[in-house]
Amino acid sequence: PRMASSTSSPTSAMSLECDAPCPVSEAIFNDLVHYFKYACSAYIPVCPRPNGQNLVLEFGNFITDIQGFIARDDERKEFVVALRGRWVGG
Repeated sequence: PRMASSTSSPTSAMSLECDAPCPVSEAIFNDLVHYFKYACSAYIPVCPRPNGQNLVLEFGNFITDIQGFIARDDERKEFVVALRGRWVGG
C-alpha cells in the first residue's frame, strides 16, 4: 500500500490506498469468520454453546466492566477466550 493525500474530507489528511487487490486465502477468511462468531457470542447475555462449542467458564466483573467466556473446541483441539467490549446500557 502507498500513502495518498485525501481530498474527500477536510478533516482527513492522509488515507491508505492499495494499488492492487489485497486478497486473503480462503483458509484465512474461514478462520476469521470462525473467530468472529466467538466474538459475537460474547455479546449474547446467555450463550450456553458459543459458536456451537462447549462453554467452559463465563466471567465478569461489575467494577472493571470485564465480561467474557472460555470455550472449548474439541474438533480443533483449542480453547478460545472471548472478551466483549464495554457495555453501555441505557
